[in-house]
Amino acid sequence: MKMKKRVSFIIATILIVSAVLAAGAVYFDKMAVMILSRSFDVDISYDRLWRVHFSEFLFDELKIHPRRERFGILAASADITPSFTKNFPRSIACEFLFKDIGITGIEDKLEKYDTLDGLMRLPFSGQWFYPDVKAKVEFFIDRAVVESFTAATDDIRVSFAGEAYYNKKVRGEIKISFAGDILKQIPDELSNIVMSDEGDGWRGISVKLDGDYSAPSVQLSSKLFKLTIRNIGSK
Repeated sequence: MKMKKRVSFIIATILIVSAVLAAGAVYFDKMAVMILSRSFDVDISYDRLWRVHFSEFLFDELKIHPRRERFGILAASADITPSFTKNFPRSIACEFLFKDIGITGIEDKLEKYDTLDGLMRLPFSGQWFYPDVKAKVEFFIDRAVVESFTAATDDIRVSFAGEAYYNKKVRGEIKISFAGDILKQIPDELSNIVMSDEGDGWRGISVKLDGDYSAPSVQLSSKLFKLTIRNIGSK
């Protein structure tokens, strides 16, 4: 799976699954999760769904696997808090907290951090677990509008804001930041050209995504240059 396909597809998968889980939580119905997951061609399983408070729901031991892809997503739990919006009933808002989330089926552990492709793939490999993944999303009938999406380890931060459409389109901006031991292994020439200083020992890359999940157009910007990669397929 190439860099831009992996980045956009994993983000989009999490958001679509979030929509399915939100529906399951609102209706408090395992059947709703099963029916909706089938419509999006994703297998979703969990040990238990329970109501924490009146408007807060928890899925334990969540497992996600897109049927046409080799990767999967595991989470110890997914906490969901739905709320009504000014657009209701056309939309519903949700806040999410995924605990101990990791990616399976992608085992490419990078030993070098000297290419842009490698840096973009790094946060989405199977070598990392994220203690907390948080998101604020408003779900419409055709898309998920992401106010914020954040995931972090001690040395990696990932954030996304934008829109993911259920017809496999994505539009938004993703930021990937590094610090600590990982940042020390990135060559200065790469770090200085494509990354921006974010303070407190962090440097980051901002990438705009637009198009189909499998091969979106990518625009990478820094203080020194702007690079646009059009949709030329996923190969």
